[in-house]
Amino acid sequence: MNQSISLIARVVAVLLALGALIAGTTPQNQARVSVRLSSGVLKLGSEVALIASVENAAFSDVRPLPTVDGLRLGPWSSPSSRSSTSIVNGRVSRSDERTWTAAVRPERKGEFTIPPLEFSVDGGVVRTQALTLTVVEDLKGEELGTFNLRASSTKVVEGQPFSVEMIFGWDAALTERINWANLSLSWWGQLPGALENTPPPLSANAKLTEIVLNTTDTVRVEELPRQQVRGRAFRMFRMVRSYTPTRSGSLEFPTSWLEFARIEDFGDIFSRRRERVESYFAKSEPLVIEVIQLPEQGRPADYGGAIGNFTARASAEPRDVDAGESIKLKVEWSGTGNLEFFSAPEPSRSEAFNGFRVYGKTETKSLDSRSVVYDLAPKSADVKEIPPLVLPVFDPQSNRYTSVATPAIAINVRALGRASGLSDPDGFVAQNDLRDVPSALGGEGELPRPGTTTVLGAFAALPLIWIGLARVARRRGDPWAPRERARRRARKQLARELSGATSARAELVALQNFLGARTAERAEAWEGRDIQGWFARQAHQVPAAAVLELERLVDELEAAEWGGVPRSGGRARALEVAETLVRGGL
Repeated sequence: MNQSISLIARVVAVLLALGALIAGTTPQNQARVSVRLSSGVLKLGSEVALIASVENAAFSDVRPLPTVDGLRLGPWSSPSSRSSTSIVNGRVSRSDERTWTAAVRPERKGEFTIPPLEFSVDGGVVRTQALTLTVVEDLKGEELGTFNLRASSTKVVEGQPFSVEMIFGWDAALTERINWANLSLSWWGQLPGALENTPPPLSANAKLTEIVLNTTDTVRVEELPRQQVRGRAFRMFRMVRSYTPTRSGSLEFPTSWLEFARIEDFGDIFSRRRERVESYFAKSEPLVIEVIQLPEQGRPADYGGAIGNFTARASAEPRDVDAGESIKLKVEWSGTGNLEFFSAPEPSRSEAFNGFRVYGKTETKSLDSRSVVYDLAPKSADVKEIPPLVLPVFDPQSNRYTSVATPAIAINVRALGRASGLSDPDGFVAQNDLRDVPSALGGEGELPRPGTTTVLGAFAALPLIWIGLARVARRRGDPWAPRERARRRARKQLARELSGATSARAELVALQNFLGARTAERAEAWEGRDIQGWFARQAHQVPAAAVLELERLVDELEAAEWGGVPRSGGRARALEVAETLVRGGL
């Protein structure tokens, strides 16, 4: 019978462990499909490569290529595979990628759209966004335009952010003739092995203008003062994007193109069309970023993925407290590196903080700083200072692991007034001590033995215990719960809906669906909402400029929907706003 009791205890312990596992499970990397052209502009008689990649899928395969009038596509090549392991946000993750290529050969000049491609991924069908290709007879304009693509570093460590700066323009003597410009960036939004970060903020007095992106969208760029290029004055522009590599290997930015042209209207009131009467092209050279693995040698056991060159400072309030009273320790890291992505140190795991109870922390992140406020409580009057908090860091410049520590902070802790000999070793008064509880059983008594019916009943109750644990896990925030899943995938869902949007109404609905998913509300709740007033009542750290930009975007989409006013900004603008809102905690 004792063996039966032991077996029941073991089964219950296993179920409890499984229940805890349910509550703490995080989803694996989701499958990601991307397609891109090796160049978005092509001279008639040449060819470009269509490149498709599928990441983190158990099964994936290509489907037949579509038919496009004026283009010969394919066939697909055999797939190539690669695998890598990386550390992002302090977690080790594995990445698997399959890649296919197909040749694209134009039969005539013109603007071509390759419709969304289909892939078989893990039992379902995934459709990508459409691609655009410009085919011309002559790529004239190299002497009249300029386009430079450069990175903050061409060699980085996986998890280390880097920026890509695009500086481009054309001869200022063409100012009166040029009224249209298009950036052809075949890699835009299609970089396997990299995450796009929030773009670096522009200066308050930056002059912004909108130009066309990949023929179908628009993007805002900074207009620079006129510069001398090849001995002539040029009208110049600048755009910067930031990325974080998630795996080692080569990260490629294919040839990019700037097209600047004059467009005129033709026809009458019954039939009007716009045509380019003169068009020029300037290209950038391809850019390759070498991404290396974090070295295993010398990696600290508590390494949380911090990469870069950081400094740390700390403050604490209050510093004169009773034992057990809360102290807010604020630590701020700044510098260059992946400040948004590493795991902040946990004082509860450090022996130096054994004199404290740690109740939690709150965080604020940005590209150039990371702030964490820890809630600590000294256990006794023996604690005289808050010890240094150490952050392990990999320094890519010296190619070694180092650490950044905050200075110790002196505090004054007063003993509890009711402290007595019954205090526990931590210095807290025990309200009820086990030594004061009388024993209800005699020293020689035996525990009552359960009968066969009791044992069978316990086994019969195991399924009910399992169901109860699962319900508790769901109530306590199961990460796979429907609302949480919708919140996590809201950004990707927005990109999908915008890629298929053909009207201002469709773009507005996509944006409202995103906002509803991120706030666990119905999308209709965002119709006519006072956006600035709503954000003012929340605890989010969303920048005021992002809230204002969201309000402007919604106003413009509504004006385009109801008043026939042309919408501006396009999908890229909506995605930028969404990314900023998510970074701010929405």
